[in-house]
Amino acid sequence: MGSLGKLSSMVKMRFSRMVDKLEDPRDSLEYSFEKQRELLIQTKRSIAEVITSKKRLEMQLHRLEISSKEYEEKAKKLVAEDRDELAESMLERKHETLAQIENMKQRIEELDVDKEHLMGAEAKLTNNLEFLRVQKEVIKAQYTAAQAHAKIGEVATGLSDDSNDIGNVIERARERTDELKAKSSAIEELVERNVVTDHLNAKTAIGIGNDEISSKAKEDLLRIKKTGQDII
Repeated sequence: MGSLGKLSSMVKMRFSRMVDKLEDPRDSLEYSFEKQRELLIQTKRSIAEVITSKKRLEMQLHRLEISSKEYEEKAKKLVAEDRDELAESMLERKHETLAQIENMKQRIEELDVDKEHLMGAEAKLTNNLEFLRVQKEVIKAQYTAAQAHAKIGEVATGLSDDSNDIGNVIERARERTDELKAKSSAIEELVERNVVTDHLNAKTAIGIGNDEISSKAKEDLLRIKKTGQDII
């Protein structure tokens, strides 16, 4: 791999590490969804608590209204018995009870307002959750697809680099093979030339030619036939 290829690989590795450090949007969406879901649960609980408190106040209001009527009835009886002082005391209790009743009614009205606000918040949170649910799935799918696309790009880039490297290796191997073939041919030619030269040199070294060698060989042959003696 050349310097440019190494530089490209280093840049891609650094970019990949930078991408890995980035916040995963799927985690952010999941976190937001869970927070909204928890808030919706709390809102529902608050609505239930408001309704329970209102029911409790309504029950107390009903008892106070009964007590108010009872105080008035007792006051009437006491007046009939000329017991005005006790009658007045019963009527004072009646008005204290009526004040509590008014306070209770005001509190019940406030709870109704709280309930309406909470129910509005519940509806909004429900819509937000549904929207987040859809967006979460869409963005998760898009992000996953983008990751896959990026991986494919990395693989394709790697394959391209590998192909270039393989091509360079093959080209160098061919060049090396051609060089070896050329050297082999040159060596064979040199060897052949050296063999012929050595043969001629050998003949020259003994100082005789082909004709003289043939003549001497014939003479030795005739001598052997005539005398049967060994040739010295």
